[in-house]
Amino acid sequence: MKGCPMRCIWCHNPEGINPQFQIMWIENKCKTCGQCVENCPNEAITATDDGLITDPKKCRVCGQCIEACLYNAREISGRSITVEEAVNTVKRDMIFYKKSGGGITISGGEPCLQWEFTRDFLKCCKALEIHTALDTCGFIKTEILEKILDFTDLVLYDLKLADKSLHRKYTGVDFDLVVDNAERISRLQIPMWIRIPIIPGYTDTPENIRDLAAIINGLKSVERVALLPYHRLGETKYKGLGIRYPLEKGLQSPSKEKMEELLKILTDKINPSVTATCS
Repeated sequence: MKGCPMRCIWCHNPEGINPQFQIMWIENKCKTCGQCVENCPNEAITATDDGLITDPKKCRVCGQCIEACLYNAREISGRSITVEEAVNTVKRDMIFYKKSGGGITISGGEPCLQWEFTRDFLKCCKALEIHTALDTCGFIKTEILEKILDFTDLVLYDLKLADKSLHRKYTGVDFDLVVDNAERISRLQIPMWIRIPIIPGYTDTPENIRDLAAIINGLKSVERVALLPYHRLGETKYKGLGIRYPLEKGLQSPSKEKMEELLKILTDKINPSVTATCS
C-alpha cells in the first residue's frame, strides 16, 4: 500500500511514502535517448551527468514520458485496485497457502493509512480461511488499528529507536503511540514478530538494543524478534523518483561481527521463549 506517516531517513522503499502515483525512472534500462525529455509537456525531466532526473514538483504523472520511452525505462509507481480485485488475486494462490501453512501479508508504506481497504481485504481473506498478517509501523490511531486487528492473525511490527528524541528526529513521529499500539496488540494476544532495522550510526548502539529489548519484554504476545541489517538497494529508487537520498553516500551495511554482537545483546536481554535472529 502506498503512503506512510513516518519519514525514516533509512527507508528503502521511498515509492511507498507518498500515497499518490509517481513516475519512476529505471536507470539500468535507460539508453539516455532523450525521448522522455522531449515529450514531457511539463518540462519535468532533465538530462544530467547523473542521468535523466524527474523533478517531482513539476511532474503531473501524465504518462507521456512512459509512452515515449522505447526501452521501458519509465513506469508509474502505484495503481488503483479494488478489494474484490485484490481478493481474486489471492484466491489464485490458495493451494499454496493451504499446503505451506502460510497466508497473506498486507504491507506498505503503511497499510493502516488506507484502513478501510485493509480492514475489508483482511476480512475477506479471513472468510476464505486464509491466515492474515499485518505489516505496520504502529503509528496510527489506536481506534483505527483495532478495526483492522479484528481480522488479523499475526502482526509484523517495527521498532526502531527507543530514545524518544532520536525517534522523532530520524522517523519524523513520536514513539509513544508506537509503544502504546504494540501494548494494545499484546493485550489482545495477537502474535507479534518484531523487526529492528540496524542502521550504522543510527540504531546500531548496544544501548538502543537493550532499551528496545526492555520494551519487547513487556509485550507478552511477541514470538520473534529479527535484526534487519541496512542495505543500499533503495538508493537507486530515490534517484529514479527524483528524490534526494537522505543518508550519507557510501554508508555500508553493518558487518557480520556487528550483527552478531547486537544479536547476543538482544538474546541476553529478551525473554528466552522469544526467538531472536539476524536476517
